[in-house]
Amino acid sequence: MSYPAVGTQNASVDRQTNTYESQPKPGEQVGNPVHYGQDMAILPQVSANEGPADEMLSVSTNPDPVSGDAASADLVPATYPKSRRFDFKSGVNGRTYRVNIAEPYMPAPPAGYPVLYVLDGDAFFPTFADAIRIRGIGREIDNAIVVGVGYPEADEIWTVMGRRNLDFSPSDTSPSGIAEGLGMLQPGTELGGGDDFFKILQSEIRPRIAAISQVDRQKEMLWGHSLGGLFTLTTMFRHPEAFHTYLISDPSIWWDSRHVLEHEPAFSRQVNDGSVAPRVMLCINDKAQTPHNENAGLPPDILERVNRDIIAQRSLDNVLELGARLDKLERRKGFSCLTKVYANRDHMGVVFSELNDVLDFALPPRLPPSR
Repeated sequence: MSYPAVGTQNASVDRQTNTYESQPKPGEQVGNPVHYGQDMAILPQVSANEGPADEMLSVSTNPDPVSGDAASADLVPATYPKSRRFDFKSGVNGRTYRVNIAEPYMPAPPAGYPVLYVLDGDAFFPTFADAIRIRGIGREIDNAIVVGVGYPEADEIWTVMGRRNLDFSPSDTSPSGIAEGLGMLQPGTELGGGDDFFKILQSEIRPRIAAISQVDRQKEMLWGHSLGGLFTLTTMFRHPEAFHTYLISDPSIWWDSRHVLEHEPAFSRQVNDGSVAPRVMLCINDKAQTPHNENAGLPPDILERVNRDIIAQRSLDNVLELGARLDKLERRKGFSCLTKVYANRDHMGVVFSELNDVLDFALPPRLPPSR
């Protein structure tokens, strides 16, 4: 988000109960199916002797117009098809993460499925999973596994915001630089966990996915939005070999006075000499640096400060300028870069506008085998 730390509360909360740390036994199902039900509550986890600690995710519905127990007696949680979930306590930072996995309906190719890792999985996992599955059936795009990386506190929005601030912000973050670019961090907000989060992806999450699914390790992709987009961009600059494709949505390049761009020259040299060749897509909305008007519902003093920051951050210009520089790099060994601007969309809406373009870029349809 443009203001990922606004209103952050309890940023250091770290629930480490009901976690699952052991490796799956042969033939063991890893995680229960992902469930969606009513009441906006996380249902109790299974007990330790019943298998992996796993929760059922619920989504609120409109109240039943008929009151009484009889009206809801036949309601059960809805199950998200062909999906699994596991929680684990990281050995890197001691914090608990939740990972949702959706596999395609279509059988895996000989090399395995491509894998798309979706940051802010609590928000965006179902969106990407549904789109890839349905379009994959129609052979409009290649089929792929979707892995949503999130948190067990998914129903506690400010806790999630605090955790993502920590995980997605670069480890060489400067508090003074952030204060200049944002000016709205809550006291005590934890920052700079990006290096640890990268290690968690690389050493704890990706190997687990490869162990339980048919994965094409040559076609793993990373998508992130806003501060997640900054993490994705930082990963590309500093570890370009880590993923095959980087999908960067409305990234917070402005963070810490655009410090992330200090890593760009080294990345560009590697691309130009052919030592790395990722595929890169940058997405941005055309209102990214348009000030809010008085209808934004903010008090006048806050509105003035927010608009001042929006202009100073240059979010649209940052992406366009970066895209233009990357577009001039040598096209060796498959390196490619695409930049797209989406009209009449705001910071959150751009995710849904870009969705099909992102999938077309990341998962071009697999050609049928030649006869």
